[in-house]
Amino acid sequence: MNVSKLLAGLTLGACLLFASSAFASEHGNLQLFEKVTVNGTQLGPGQYKVEWSGTNNKAEVKILKGNDLLASAPAKIVPTEAQDDDGYTMKKTRSGKEDLTGVFFGGKKWTLEIKQASSLDTAHSTNQSGE
Repeated sequence: MNVSKLLAGLTLGACLLFASSAFASEHGNLQLFEKVTVNGTQLGPGQYKVEWSGTNNKAEVKILKGNDLLASAPAKIVPTEAQDDDGYTMKKTRSGKEDLTGVFFGGKKWTLEIKQASSLDTAHSTNQSGE
């Protein structure tokens, strides 16, 4: 009887641990040096907080200023070479706006590839915080 209660308790604990890690939120800082657009929301130059959560290679990215949510978008976690600095990638749309397409963090071997609601891209550029 005691063994079955112990196993039930361990099973419940493992399930709770798995569930909390599957939906755990991670965060990092983003320094923008120019105006960029995320799903129709234009963000000006400045310091932002990026939060993301998800499982496997799918994530939901939120961009905040203080505690205020400014923009969100679906994203894909893509393995890459480790970067030296934090930074971001963007693409110029036909209308001339810059869409934020990715965020990466120094020392991490992955990039958050941000999916825009519409992508009419014509050029691609990268900016790192160390520049």
